Amino acid sequence: MKKLITLAFITISLLNLAFANEVKFSFEYLLDRAKKDSPTLNIKDIDIKLAKEDTKFQKADFYPRLIFSASSQYSDTFDKNYNSIYVGETGLPTSTSYQNQASIILRYDIFTFGKDTLELKASKENIIKSTYDKCNYEVELSLNLLENYKKALELKNNISIYTKLEDSYNKLNTYAKRLKNAGELSSIDTNNYKLKLLDVKTRLKTLKIEAKTILSTIMVLTSTKINSLDELANFSDEMGIYNFTDFNNTYEAKFLDSELKSIKLSKEALEKEYYPTISLYAKYNFYGSDRNNYERAYKDMDRHGYEVGVTFTWELYDGGRRKAKITKLELEKQKLAYKKAQAKLEYQKQIDDLNAYLEAKDETKELLNQIHKDTKKQTDQINKLYLSGESNKIEILESLVNSLSKELELNNHIINSQSNSIKATILSSQIKECH
Repeated sequence: MKKLITLAFITISLLNLAFANEVKFSFEYLLDRAKKDSPTLNIKDIDIKLAKEDTKFQKADFYPRLIFSASSQYSDTFDKNYNSIYVGETGLPTSTSYQNQASIILRYDIFTFGKDTLELKASKENIIKSTYDKCNYEVELSLNLLENYKKALELKNNISIYTKLEDSYNKLNTYAKRLKNAGELSSIDTNNYKLKLLDVKTRLKTLKIEAKTILSTIMVLTSTKINSLDELANFSDEMGIYNFTDFNNTYEAKFLDSELKSIKLSKEALEKEYYPTISLYAKYNFYGSDRNNYERAYKDMDRHGYEVGVTFTWELYDGGRRKAKITKLELEKQKLAYKKAQAKLEYQKQIDDLNAYLEAKDETKELLNQIHKDTKKQTDQINKLYLSGESNKIEILESLVNSLSKELELNNHIINSQSNSIKATILSSQIKECH
C-alpha cells in the first residue's frame, strides 16, 4: 500500500512539473490581451469621446441662448428725494420700496465672420485626430510587445543553450583536472577551462535575471502574469506577402496631418476674433413693487414690457493676448512639420531594414543550417574515431561546445527572422481603415 501511495505521489509530482512548464501563451494571444486591457488604449477611447463632446459644445454656438433672470430687492435712502440718480452706469436708490423683477432673455450671435464655423471644423478634426492617435498607438503597442516577446524567446533559447554549455564545461573542467594530474595537460590550459566555466555560469545567471525583467515588461503591456519563459510559445513559421504603405498613408502620418489641420483651423478661428460680433437680443420683463410690503410687491408682479435690439461688439485692444495665441499656434504648426519629417525618416529606415533582412533571410538561414549540420557531423565523426582516452573526450566536448554555439546563433536568427516577418505584417496592416 505504501508503495502505491509513493508511486501515486511521484506521478502527481511529475504531472505537476510537466504542466508547470506547459506552453500557455502565444504572441497572438498576448497581443489580443494587450489591446483589450491596455489602460493607454482606454484613455485613447476617452479622448475620442471627449473630442465628440467638444464638437457638441461648439455646435451650441449656432443656436440662440434662452436665459431666465430674476431678482428681489429692498431699497432705502436717507434722502427722501424721489428724483432718479445715476452716476456713470450706476443707479442709486431714491426711495424706500420692495421690488421684484423677472426676465426671459433671448441672445443670439447672428454674425461672427465665420469664427464659430471654423471652431466647429477644428473640433470635428480633433475627432479624426484622436481616432488616428488610437490606431497609431495600437501599432506602437504591437511593435513594443513584439520586441519584448522576441527578446523573451531569445532569452529562452540562450538559457537553454547555456545550460547545456554549463554541463559541457563542467565535464571539460573535470577531465582537464584529471589530465593535469596525469601530466598530460598544462596548468594554463586547465585554468582556461575553469575560467570558461565561470564565464558561462555568470552569463547564465545574468540571462535568468534578464528573463525576470522581460517577463515583468510583458506583464505591464498585457496585464498577464507569466511565471516562466517556458510558458511562451515560439513564433509561427507562416510567412506573408507584405505590401508596405507609403508613409503618408500610415496612421502616424494621418494623425499628424489631422493635428496640423486642427491647429490651422483653430488659428484661423482665433484670427476672426479681430473682427466684431453682431448679436441679437430680446427681453421680456415682469415687474412688481410696493413701498411698504414685500408680499404685495410680489403679488403686484405683472408684465412690464419687452426689449428687442442688436448689439455690435468689437474688442479693439486686448494687450496682445490674441497675437500671442496666434504666434503659439503658428509655432506648433512648424513643430508638427518637423515632427512629421522625422517620423517619415524613421519609418523609411524601418521599411528599408525589413526589406534588406527579409531578402537575405532564407539565404542566411540556409547558411547557418549548413554550418550547424557540418559542426554536428564533425562531432559525430570525433565520437566514432576516439572511443577512449581523456584527451579524446575533451575534443568531443569542445566540438559539442562549438556545435551548441552554432545552434544558439541559428535559433536566434530564426527567432529574429520570424519577428521581422510579424513586424512587416503589423506595418503592412496600416492600409486598413482606422476606426
